[in-house]
Amino acid sequence: MNITENRILKKSLDILSGWLPIDKDVLFDAYDQQKTGCRYRIETVSHYTYCIFTFPILNRDGEEVTTEMFQENGSFLMSLLIQLVFDENTEIIADSALYYLQAHQIHNPVILDYLEQESDWLYWESYILLNMFDDFSSEDLILMYSNAYTSIDNRKQNIFHQMIQNIESFMSVKEMTVYSVISLDPDVACYGKDKTDKPYIYSMKDEPQRLYNAKLLENMGFHPIKLETDEPVEDGSLLWFAYKKTSYVYL
Repeated sequence: MNITENRILKKSLDILSGWLPIDKDVLFDAYDQQKTGCRYRIETVSHYTYCIFTFPILNRDGEEVTTEMFQENGSFLMSLLIQLVFDENTEIIADSALYYLQAHQIHNPVILDYLEQESDWLYWESYILLNMFDDFSSEDLILMYSNAYTSIDNRKQNIFHQMIQNIESFMSVKEMTVYSVISLDPDVACYGKDKTDKPYIYSMKDEPQRLYNAKLLENMGFHPIKLETDEPVEDGSLLWFAYKKTSYVYL
């Protein structure tokens, strides 16, 4: 780990320390020692620094991983990937996060229960995966995005596209098929000038943004999908997601 990587990774963990389920110093040591299940990558593209790091989030009993569990080197079912994007002043201007797991584990009730409790969006993402695909293998990987946001002042600069590209290249470390799914709802900022303490409320007023996001992701190889459910949103809003299946072959 070089000096720049050390500084950026420590800053990222400091920013998220109040939210991380594992002690930030314990996590940093795990990255420094290249502990299994804890990977990171830091790179600069067009004056922006992208920091990706991963850690386990769910153990075999369906419990969120704690520092003690992590240090015991137990067996884990699902992990979390976080990506923070910094400008030249080392201020966050974009972020994304996703849960990932071996594809055949998506049938595991422990995982499905956790996702349903975590958010409605993750519940519907698991629903899409279970209903769109049935040929998962133990070598395949599932990526379930929980958020992706670029600050308003930094949009239309290819940052979102770069974040997705970074994640896909970071995760495709061997010959495999990767299944990705993401909500098309606009995300809520938790940093910078865009920050708001108000929770996101599903509304028809965001339908144009969902359609714009659909087109954006379609240009990146995703397939937008409108869910028809027995639980319609009160104001008539539609449940929009996008999914992607990509096979990686290394010659």
